[in-house]
Amino acid sequence: MLTTGITEEPEIEANREQPYTLEDLNELTGLSLHTLSRVLRRKTPVDQRTLQDYFSAFNLILTPRDYTSSLPILK
Repeated sequence: MLTTGITEEPEIEANREQPYTLEDLNELTGLSLHTLSRVLRRKTPVDQRTLQDYFSAFNLILTPRDYTSSLPILK
């Protein structure tokens, strides 16, 4: 079952109420430790594919409401 948005439920269910370490997240997502740090800090932009991989590891669907684009809107 896929759900939308980031919640703590997948972490609670899958990791027995323990926070994931970067190494745990690396194994789940296949993302590098550096990239995971960027995702978790939410200060440096990451590409949509990275977010998709992160969300997919928790059976979540990435929707446009979950991210913003840094590209200018062309008229």
